[in-house]
Amino acid sequence: MHKFDDLKNHIENNLNIDTSKGKSHFKPIKEIFRTGADVDKRVDPGPDGLYYTDENGKKHKGFLFIEGGYNRDYAIMYNKKTIVPKFHISKCTTIEQQKRNKNYDGHYAFSQEKETMVDLDGIEKELYLCKNCLNMQSIIKKVLSVSEYVEKYIKNPKQDGNFDDSDLPSSKKSNIFQENGYTPDWDQKSHEYRLSIRFTCEECGIRLNENYIDGYYLETHHKDKNKSNNSPTNLKGLCTLCHANIDDLHKKNYSSGRNKQKLDTFVEIFKDKLRDVNNKYLDNFLDGK
Repeated sequence: MHKFDDLKNHIENNLNIDTSKGKSHFKPIKEIFRTGADVDKRVDPGPDGLYYTDENGKKHKGFLFIEGGYNRDYAIMYNKKTIVPKFHISKCTTIEQQKRNKNYDGHYAFSQEKETMVDLDGIEKELYLCKNCLNMQSIIKKVLSVSEYVEKYIKNPKQDGNFDDSDLPSSKKSNIFQENGYTPDWDQKSHEYRLSIRFTCEECGIRLNENYIDGYYLETHHKDKNKSNNSPTNLKGLCTLCHANIDDLHKKNYSSGRNKQKLDTFVEIFKDKLRDVNNKYLDNFLDGK
């Protein structure tokens, strides 16, 4: 994913465009998924949130939540205090637990707008951010209400830039993204390559996506370190643990911040599978914890 705050700064400083006067293209999206497979087909984790891909291939940042809330009868029977669910900005350990408990199918909806629910006491209440999601990233510092998240991290142009590439001068579009070394179609190229190898790590052999689930943890590596060379012969699919150990630069990149959080979460979720495939980096990683 590209950093939209960097894009915004580039537009203002180098193209002399006042983004505060730009048109807002924000139209909230909400989709209730029939199956968990549908969620994983359309919603992907990014470094700062969850992204829904529409029919035109455009990505929209939002969140997942349990449509209808927690089971009311269960809550009453076991004296639970609330049926209002948390909202998720990552496919965190809570969602992974839902998968293991067979509660993922048809459970979640994607939204970009304020979501509320009538609780057991008859009061309408907002959703609040999942603490496991909070701990998986470093941008948001505290648990937020869903209305705060929508205003600050979805609709706020300082965070995401509410403009389309059609607002930019055509001669400038590709150069903005190439400053980071990647080509403008990198997300598509990466996905196509991972799909071609069925989301299987080409180093240790772990299969992360038998039903095209959890592809976030199967990453695409440029063998020659040239990020603009997207020839399939130059690409290699690596799980996050193998990618983090591929060379000294990657070891450094995964030693802190969001990359380290992603690495820690990956090993926590897939430790047993990594051991099954005899991942050569697993014991050293666990010894260093």
